[in-house]
Amino acid sequence: MHLLRIIVLSVALAVAASASTARLGTVYCDAGGACAFKAGAADANGAAYGSWDDTIASQGWGSLKVYSNASYPDAVQMYAAGMLEGALTAERIADEYANVKYFYYQDAPVPANVTAFLADQAAWTKAQAVAHADEPYWVYAGLLMAQLDGLTAGASAVNPALDANVMLFLQATGDLLNLANALKSPADRPDFAAMTNEEVESFFYAASHCSGLFKVTPDLTDVFFGHSAWFEYAVTVRIAKFYSFPLSMTGYVGREMTFSSYAGFLESLDDFYLMSSGLVMVQTTNAIFNNDLLDLINSTSMLSWQSVRIANALATTGKQWFELDAYLNAGTYSNQYMILDTKLFTPGMPLQPNTFWVMDQIPGLSLGSDLTELLANGYYGSYNVPFHTTIWEMSGYGAMVKKTGSETYTYELAPRATIFRRNQTDVTDIESMKAIMRYNDYKHDPLSNGNSMWAICSRGDLSASPNPGGCYDSKVAHLKDLDSLSMHFISGPTRSSGLPAFKWTPEFSAMAKHVGIPEVFDFDFAHFTPKA
Repeated sequence: MHLLRIIVLSVALAVAASASTARLGTVYCDAGGACAFKAGAADANGAAYGSWDDTIASQGWGSLKVYSNASYPDAVQMYAAGMLEGALTAERIADEYANVKYFYYQDAPVPANVTAFLADQAAWTKAQAVAHADEPYWVYAGLLMAQLDGLTAGASAVNPALDANVMLFLQATGDLLNLANALKSPADRPDFAAMTNEEVESFFYAASHCSGLFKVTPDLTDVFFGHSAWFEYAVTVRIAKFYSFPLSMTGYVGREMTFSSYAGFLESLDDFYLMSSGLVMVQTTNAIFNNDLLDLINSTSMLSWQSVRIANALATTGKQWFELDAYLNAGTYSNQYMILDTKLFTPGMPLQPNTFWVMDQIPGLSLGSDLTELLANGYYGSYNVPFHTTIWEMSGYGAMVKKTGSETYTYELAPRATIFRRNQTDVTDIESMKAIMRYNDYKHDPLSNGNSMWAICSRGDLSASPNPGGCYDSKVAHLKDLDSLSMHFISGPTRSSGLPAFKWTPEFSAMAKHVGIPEVFDFDFAHFTPKA
């Protein structure tokens, strides 16, 4: 459909009068659909334009801003936006792929059945978009795949190794948490019955990720929201992204969004989104202890990265977001999603029904509930244990409680549940919100019981079995940030309570490939203000 030419110009950054280190670029597309990337200027007359500021070495994050031009057809806008991102960030995309691929498969090639599944699923999605061209869900799905095609074109023109299979693999980084096991033979899947209690806990922390918190002030004048991502420290080629896509399609409301992300990802993964629709979405990941659920996964369904972007584009309420995300979802990334509808919030007034929705998801089932009344009582914390009892049981959490006797897998008494319950009253402003999302005082806090993983921001490198995994960032914002779609972020494992900064020692370097990652994580919070 599209032809690609990459034109790299050695043009001075005339647009940047400041001392900014940002690279600027524009994608121009002609009437026949041929698109070309030009470096050196962000031209609003192009089909897409924007900037990339690689500050990963100095602050642990880079920042990317991508804009498309409403005078072009929607498909051209999305393809051009993807091409721009791919061309600007190709070097960092290669870094992220090396690290993520090593996390899942070390030095072995990606299994052929994984590559085939992702390719089949992408082809099915595109076919559905053609077959249902009058349905907003599938129209946007097709546009999303156009953005992915553009991303591949832009990146592969810089580095031919960044082909379509690489890009599909990167988008599915979260989905692979379940998909990788689903595509194994039953004999090679985790055997929970044979695991020791310590092995079950290790699996839990490897398979489940992140801490999330929504906190309403006692006088109901403000809401704070935060997220601390947990995963392998090595996959942190972090980019704060801002998209502004003025599409003309029916039902489209997600013109602008700010989100935490990674090089080569068209989604957040964490997730943490602030959207011009007035919705805020935060996500944490639950574990699957029931291998029977994996047999429900198939390639004629939507992967998480697709479902989230579609819901973000089309939903105006929390309930709509839940319904859109649940539709045909593969359950490959078993998450809890929290959606705050800021349009329903009036400072100083009682919270209206449907202000806050929470959704749990597994293969074959998604459940969502309006938990506004729970939030109105002060807070909602999320810590890798499903809220909905049916999903908690079906996921195997109940079985793990019976097996291990540990409260780690209970909703009410999981370590972070108790810490959030105690500490959330300390949140009164953005600085105290930052503090709770970075909290780890495992050496002194009785609720942590001496375990560096029993904290809002875990430190696997300080655990009894040290490994380079755990909490590696935090993002926070509050209602006033919605106007500018801005967020506060910090990169790296926490230094809360005097903990040392994480360093890539020879021992940790032998456990994980960390191409392009800072050797020492000793950063402070920064403020991403894309619309300032």
